[in-house]
Amino acid sequence: MKKAVVSGAIMLFIGSLLSSVLGIVREIVIAFKFGAGKDLDMLLLAQTVPNTITSFMYVLLTAVFMPMFIRKYEKTKIEGGKVFQSTLGIILIASLIILFIGIFGGRYFFSIKYGEKSVFINNLSTLYFLGAVFFILSALFNLTLNSLNRFALSSMLPLISNIVAILFIVFFSHSFGIYSIATGYLLGLIIQIIVLRYALKKLSFSFIPKLFNQKEILKQFLILSIPVMSITLVDQFTNIVSRFYAAGLTTGSLSALNYANRLIMLVVTLFGTSLIGASYPTFNSFVSKKDYNGLHELILTNIKIVTIIITPLTMILCYFSKDIIQLLFERGAFDNKDTIMTASSLTFYSVGIIFLVIKDLFNKVFFSLSMYNVPLQSALIFFGVLLLSCKLLINHLDYNAIAIATSVGALFCCLFLMFNYVKKIKIRIKIYSIANFAVKIISTAFFTVFSFNFIYRKIEVSSDPNFNTIILIVSILLNLVLYFYIIKLLQIKEVIILINLLMRKFVKKGSK
Repeated sequence: MKKAVVSGAIMLFIGSLLSSVLGIVREIVIAFKFGAGKDLDMLLLAQTVPNTITSFMYVLLTAVFMPMFIRKYEKTKIEGGKVFQSTLGIILIASLIILFIGIFGGRYFFSIKYGEKSVFINNLSTLYFLGAVFFILSALFNLTLNSLNRFALSSMLPLISNIVAILFIVFFSHSFGIYSIATGYLLGLIIQIIVLRYALKKLSFSFIPKLFNQKEILKQFLILSIPVMSITLVDQFTNIVSRFYAAGLTTGSLSALNYANRLIMLVVTLFGTSLIGASYPTFNSFVSKKDYNGLHELILTNIKIVTIIITPLTMILCYFSKDIIQLLFERGAFDNKDTIMTASSLTFYSVGIIFLVIKDLFNKVFFSLSMYNVPLQSALIFFGVLLLSCKLLINHLDYNAIAIATSVGALFCCLFLMFNYVKKIKIRIKIYSIANFAVKIISTAFFTVFSFNFIYRKIEVSSDPNFNTIILIVSILLNLVLYFYIIKLLQIKEVIILINLLMRKFVKKGSK
């Protein structure tokens, strides 16, 4: 079972890695062209509500449309096609409502709050509301292909749309200014829809929106989606509050927080989401068999592997935050002031990485247990802690208060979720074993990162930035090699399992 989980995690990791690398390249290009100024702050503000809608609709389609479509499609292709056409009809109606409310409601809201800047923000917001409609259609087509186990195309398309967005910014930023970011994003989505539509057309899907059994499908959407919708809305509302807080602070605060958060979410996605995504079907399998011992063992293994990987990365991001931001972003319009702001945000965000991953893990566990109220309560706790922390700290720490509040909120969520998990499963927790494991990992990570940070600061004296970059990369890589070598010597079981499975997988590939 663990082999299947790790194997699946490796495949998901590769897909996430390619998309994430291009995402970082896009952020580097944006930083080079626009830095971390007021225009970019306004663009991020304009994205907020459309991004909330797309996140909400994507979770809704994943949780409701996919299982309904698969169930009907397995009976007959015609029944599956009807679900697809009905969902398409519902989405088109919802899209018209979203556009109407977004464009006209945004015009009214921005004119009250932002005065002379309102037209600029509203234009950007309109582009992103159009993008939200295209994204929802793309998500429906994408999830339909995934339901038929056709993953190759859907995994490649985000790469293509990222490339289109990057090229548009590079070649048209002088003509379109900040609008080039939104326009490139739109073009990438349009290309996705065209390619996905062609692929579905070849599978004989009809794109005429017909509301077959509309009441039945709509009822299923509403009943099954209410818990998931509530959690998503609370999470997204938390993001909205964070952005509106940041928008009223020092110029460039929202942009600095955004750049730092992108790097944090890269680590979360690569080393957390991949493993959790691969484990999620197994969680469901254990729950259906009422094998809570097996479930607990898998959860503990997940937490240990995540802790082993993320602990040194967290310390590296804290110790080398300024150097990493300089390496990635400090060029063009992104100056040293932007580097300092983004680096300090990155340091405070980094502390919460492990808590964000474990929060996501336990949310999936409670979804498997059909205990939707616990993740919802957790999301409300996160929002409450973040809001309270911002109010207490924002006057003293400015934009860094938001990064600290995010990490503190994730910590409280983890404690709440773990408490409810122990209460539900009723399995005795081996405190000494967990504490022993934690001490080994944290002390090893601290020793290796502190040592290589000290060495790097002594060597990094050249006026040649390329030399300093090489020294930074070599220092980080050697740090990780030494870290994993030491914890392997400490005979931590999960490290040995992970290394053996990786070796076996790549040896097999090499022998083919």
